This record gives sequence, structure tokens and C-alpha cells, in this order.
Amino acid sequence: MNEKTYLKWYNKLGYSVGDFAACCVSAIVANMILVYMTDYVGLNAGIIGTLILIAKSLDGVTDVIFGGIINRTKTKMGKARPWQLFAYIGCAVCLVALFSVPQGLGEGGKYVYFFIVYLMINSIFYTASYIAYCTLTSLITKNANERVQVNSMRSIMGNISTLIFNSVTLGLVTYFGGDLAAWRTAALIYAAIGLVLNAIAVFSVKELPESELCDLEQKEDGPQEENKLSFWSSLKLLITDKYFLGSMGLLLLVYIICTMHITGGVYYSLYIIGDYGFYTTINLCNSMPTIIGLCIAPMLVGKLGMYKFNIAGFLVGIVGRIIISIGSASVNLSLLTVGMVVSSLGICTVTATIVPMIATAAEITYLKRGVRLDGLYYSGSSIGVKVGSGLGSALCGMLLNVGGYVANAPEQTAGTISMMKVLFAHGPLVIAIAMFLILLMMNVEKIYAQEREKQGLKA
Repeated sequence: MNEKTYLKWYNKLGYSVGDFAACCVSAIVANMILVYMTDYVGLNAGIIGTLILIAKSLDGVTDVIFGGIINRTKTKMGKARPWQLFAYIGCAVCLVALFSVPQGLGEGGKYVYFFIVYLMINSIFYTASYIAYCTLTSLITKNANERVQVNSMRSIMGNISTLIFNSVTLGLVTYFGGDLAAWRTAALIYAAIGLVLNAIAVFSVKELPESELCDLEQKEDGPQEENKLSFWSSLKLLITDKYFLGSMGLLLLVYIICTMHITGGVYYSLYIIGDYGFYTTINLCNSMPTIIGLCIAPMLVGKLGMYKFNIAGFLVGIVGRIIISIGSASVNLSLLTVGMVVSSLGICTVTATIVPMIATAAEITYLKRGVRLDGLYYSGSSIGVKVGSGLGSALCGMLLNVGGYVANAPEQTAGTISMMKVLFAHGPLVIAIAMFLILLMMNVEKIYAQEREKQGLKA
């Protein structure tokens, strides 16, 4: 039996540009903040990395809080759309503020300023907006294939935007003068673009009515309303669900990999290869194969299912990571290029399926417990994205500091060069292997089908 469809092509396209809007904030903050704070503001990489780590440790708390709030929100616009729309305004303001560190402050004052603004953009505004955006995947369609399609489309948008931002940001800063004011101008441009695209994403879709979401026509007693379940009871269900924890762990690790590889790529290009132009190659080799893979992902998932698709893809990704490590050690640009292409094609499988996996985990909980906790489940998505990218940035700063990195020095020590190779290549390989082990335990499709069969529900 064919599943009911809910979305037209323009709904899917409109929703997907929300990831472009999100990347207007997340990409520049994750991949450029360390370079900005060390090489332009003149602060210590180790201290900045530590502050990022502290801030990110608080993100998990606010992620769960906002997930619970979204669960209980009831407006004419729905549960999630109001939060996505209005919280993004705070994201835009904080993005400009983050790249406008006042030079009149002393060194200590600059650290305090950075920490406060970084905490606000990540733990409050981006948290609320991004959890709401991810939650919409469950609220605008119940069709599993449509969820894979919209997630692939938004991931494509995210990769395109990340490719653009990583490729043009430093050039844009140079064009506007290559100073602190230039960074502020670039941030203003990204904030304005993000505000427009986020509004398009919000108004391109509508949330399904509660009766449609909860299969009321199929369950005689109906679901237990989530606002009757206490926050702590909801949280207990969440943290005891291995599929939620697995999904969150996968997102956390994939964003650590991406941030370490991309940020490490800046330093690898500048100080090991001696050519910043190779950084553009890094971005192209990571983004273009991912975009191609995401385009064909819905078809392959339809044939193989998410589980087999992920396992096969990640084996390819690990081979690619091994090639990158070999090429990095010998500074072989041909091997590096091949490795990055192969790795991106493999690892994009998780990018395509992670949000549908979270949606399926939420559906399993509904079938087992009779409660919908979509907002809380998607808080795991936000935790993975924000904490993962933050931890990646923090690790870059801390490890560079341990290696003895000196900003703008014409030559770096052997220890610093070795640490740059760890960030760019060797560390991501170890993390990729850990992700594969988690994936082996994430056959959510099988469990979901079993639970629907137990309750006599239609496929």
C-alpha cells in the first residue's frame, strides 16, 4: 500500500531553504570564529576553545528545555513554526554582535564579551529556532519517504550554503578591507540573507492537525496528551531511549568531524601546504560529493532502507578517511583530494537519514507510550549540531594551543604541524569508526514496523 503524501514540491523546496538560513549562522560561527578571535581580535586559541567548551556544555540543558516548551506550544501557526520564525531574529542580532568585538575593551573584557554573546546565540536563540525547524519534519508529514526527501533537500541546501560560506567568507572579508570592520560587514550580510530565507521556510509549510499526527482514527482510546505528561517524566522517556541517544550521538560526532576537518583545513592549507587556495579545494571535495550523494539518497533508501544504506555508505566513508590520513601524513595533495571525495560520498548517508531516524524514534515512543514528544526528540538534533560543532571548534583551539600555535607566525613548530594534521585528518578517522559502531545498533525501521504490527495498524 502506498503511503499518503502530504507535501508538494514547492513545500519541500521552501522548507529546505531553512537549512540555508540556519547555516548563515552555524557555518560561520563554527568554522570561522576561531580564526576571527585568534588572528584578527588577537586572543589566545586555548582560552577561546575552553570558553566554547563551557558554553557548549550548557547547550544540552537549554536544548531539552526548549524541546519541552515546543511540545507544549499551541498557536494558530502550530507548535514549531512560531519559534523558528521569531527566535531567528535573535540569531541575526547576535551573529552581528559576535563578529563586532569592541576594541575598546581590555583583553579580559573581550573574553567576557565573546562568551556572553556566544552563549546567547547558541544556547538561546539558535537553540529555539533550530529545534523548531527540525521538529517540523515530524509535524508537516507522516510519510517516511517524504521525510527522507525533505531531509535530503535541506541537507543539500545546508551543504551548498556551507560550501559558499567557507569558500567566500575570507575573500569577502578581504574585499571589505581585511580588518575587524570587514568581519562585521560580512556578518551583517549573512544575517540579512538568513532572515529572509528563514521566513520563506516558515511560511512554505503548515503543521498537520493533532488528529492526523496521532492516528486518532486508528486508536480507540486516542493518545495521551503530551501536556498531561510532566516535563521530568517526558525527559525520563527520552534519556532511556537508545535510539534517541544513538541519533544524538551520531549527529554530535558527525559535526565534530566536519568542524575539525574544515577548521583544521584552514590551518593545514596556510601553514603546511602554504597555499590558502587549497582550502577551496577542501570545501569543494567535501561539499560537491555530499550534494550528489544527497540527490540520490531518497532513491537508494527506498530500495535498501535506511539501515543498509547507512552501513554500506559508512564503510565507504571510513575507507575515504583512511586515504585522507595517509595523504595528510605525506602531504600528498592527490591522495587528499581522492580521500575527501570518497569520504564525503560515504558519510553523507547519515546526513540524509539522521532526521528521519529521529522522527521514526519519536513515532516508536508514541506507539509504545501513547505520547508525542517530537519537540524533545528534536532537541537531540539541536544538541548534536550545536554541541558537536562547538566541541569541534573547542578541540581545534585547545589542541592548537597544546601544539604551541602562534597566530600569524611565518613558521610553526613541528608539534603544531603535527597537531594540525590530527585536526584535519587523523582525529576525524577515529571518530568515523566510532560512528560506524553506533550505526550498527540503529535499525529503527525494523522496530517501528514491529510496533505497528503489534497494534494492528496499517503499514
